[in-house]
Amino acid sequence: MKKKLDLNWWNININKPEIRSNLMDSFDKRFFSQGKISAKVENEICKKIKIQHCVLTPSGTTAIYLALLYFKMKVNDSKKNEVIISDRSWISPAHAAYFLDLKLIFVDTKKDQPLPDENELISKINKKTLCIICVQLNGRSIDVNYIKKRKKVFILEDAAQSFYSKTNNSYIGTNGDIGIFSFSMGKIVTSGQGGAIVTKNNNIYKSIKLLKNNGVINRYVDKWNSPGLNFKFTDIQASILLEQIKKIEKIKKKLNKLYFYYKKILSNIPNIKLVDEELVNGRIPLYIECYSKKKKLIFKKIKNSKKIIRVNYQSLHKTNYFKKFLNKNEKFLDSNNYNKYSFYLPSGPDQDIKKIKILLNNLKKILK
Repeated sequence: MKKKLDLNWWNININKPEIRSNLMDSFDKRFFSQGKISAKVENEICKKIKIQHCVLTPSGTTAIYLALLYFKMKVNDSKKNEVIISDRSWISPAHAAYFLDLKLIFVDTKKDQPLPDENELISKINKKTLCIICVQLNGRSIDVNYIKKRKKVFILEDAAQSFYSKTNNSYIGTNGDIGIFSFSMGKIVTSGQGGAIVTKNNNIYKSIKLLKNNGVINRYVDKWNSPGLNFKFTDIQASILLEQIKKIEKIKKKLNKLYFYYKKILSNIPNIKLVDEELVNGRIPLYIECYSKKKKLIFKKIKNSKKIIRVNYQSLHKTNYFKKFLNKNEKFLDSNNYNKYSFYLPSGPDQDIKKIKILLNNLKKILK
């Protein structure tokens, strides 16, 4: 590739008139902290994914932290301190558990997918288990209902990358005790930063509302109802988010169109494969995820590659401060291979197909 290609790894356009109107409304009515527009977003999320309760948070990470804090307070047993999680995950759920002084139990992935086998997760459950974190990466789903039928354990669905994706006729994030979503920049809808907790359980909902709001039911009180933190959302963020959620079907169609374009072209390029998505089941391919044993060559030959192509994050067990949780015999062979050979090509609903075509033509020359 002789010259730099002006192409970003992620591209989404949020400069819409409706968003500007909502923003001005939040300023004019001084709804800077969580207010009426935030409540509209929570209601819209409930309608879109058919869930009873939604609580907005400042980020996906804080949503995970609140969920784990709820489980820990509910169980109230220091011996139940183990959290089971896939070795292939963004760092946020592991950090949330770490700062709550919980022990992480990592599970290797399948050979061809960045998800663990459900039976492997179940095999790690013991009397010390607090919960399983099912990290639902890139619109894919660990079968939560399969686990629930076999073991009674708290399940947190980290669906940060899977908002509005479906599996088995239900929305990912709605099958565990608690589900969380992220609305940071590289997500299907974004508020810059932001997150949400969803649940079908009214008692969990009430407890989370208190935990995120300093332990008070509303700001106009003269007593503290319970311990809590300040993890409120703002109506400024909600203004950016609301119109995108209303139009999420259009965003989904754009992402699906981009995925099929990649799939068609990549099928004719040797030494690289697209990690398949089951779009027929309602999953949304948020990121274009590829696998190639010539990954190093690709990054070497593509100029400006660090801007255009995103490396996959390292497996959790390789993190220095998590090594104290490992057993000596654990190898994580499949997770390590996936980490070594996988990467993301330019993604997002507003990518320029003409520029994507140039990139793919260059990949074809490199990999022929």
